[in-house]
Amino acid sequence: MKSRAWRRSSYSSGSSGQADCVELAAISSAHVGIRDSKDPEDRHLTLSAEGFAELLIRAKQVERACSMPEQNW
Repeated sequence: MKSRAWRRSSYSSGSSGQADCVELAAISSAHVGIRDSKDPEDRHLTLSAEGFAELLIRAKQVERACSMPEQNW
């Protein structure tokens, strides 16, 4: 993949400087790239901007559900 401005969350950290996380890049005005920071030369996932927004919404829903007490499930 040609060079792009891949970004990592400021919450990511690691003693080796290569934290276990995902990185994001604007592939085009309509697409977002997602890759594994541990293997940046490997393939990446490309989502439409709408698909990426939906992924974030669902991830937040899962995060909220997982933080709820078990009896509320």
